Amino acid sequence: MLFIWGRRVVRRKFGYVADFCPICRQARIFMLRDVRVYRHVYYIPVSAFEKLGYERTCMTCKQRLSGAPAEYTAVRRMPAHAASFIQTSFPRLRDIYAERLRIEDEVRRSPLSLANEMRLRLIREPFVLQSPFVDARRRRTSLDVYCLLALIAGAGLVTLTPIVSGMLHMYEEGPVFGVMALLALALIAWVFSTEPRRFTRRKLLPRIVQALRPLKPSESELTAVVKSMISEGIHVATYLRSSLVLKALAKPSHSRAWGSADLSRGRG
Repeated sequence: MLFIWGRRVVRRKFGYVADFCPICRQARIFMLRDVRVYRHVYYIPVSAFEKLGYERTCMTCKQRLSGAPAEYTAVRRMPAHAASFIQTSFPRLRDIYAERLRIEDEVRRSPLSLANEMRLRLIREPFVLQSPFVDARRRRTSLDVYCLLALIAGAGLVTLTPIVSGMLHMYEEGPVFGVMALLALALIAWVFSTEPRRFTRRKLLPRIVQALRPLKPSESELTAVVKSMISEGIHVATYLRSSLVLKALAKPSHSRAWGSADLSRGRG
């Protein structure tokens, strides 16, 4: 019997705010959410909800960052598209992020003119921002839809044993069952072993590329950053080879999504 229990995180929408997004490299609209956790048995709550805090999710790149209602002048129920949203939600944004906004202006104008130390710090930043998600993933068994389909397909292969035996005019199903079971195990093993690669391409790589594209990093810079993180035991670096990131950077960028208006350039 499979016993399912543990802790589940629940996120509830609190409203919308404006803040700086280090992945988009400018002010964005964020969804602010209340984060709580509870213990469950078969997904039925068996404890009170424990408040973990708040998080804000960029409406453009979907990056999750820390945030709290007290940091903002106002939290809106519905998202806004106008640059004036900063004055409503976070009027001190340009003052608090003045130095960062100055650096981002330089990144847009001439990224290669930045000091080497600054460039390496900016290149490293998006990797570090993805690190909590990788660490959380390593603490649990992660199955995507392809893994579930592989399990179903594997079971299907085994159940085909009588049909295949009949097609081959074999009275003994044992050898056919063994072959079908091996094929099923091989399929499942291959799909499960490639799950980290799919996770990287689907979840990690898009944000890394979006953040790094304006910087135009070289292979040597990316290699240096990845190697330093590996030596420090930062697991996200093991998912992202510099060659993989460079290959993704070479592809054309996608069009901007909803909520991508540059709020940092609105009137103060």
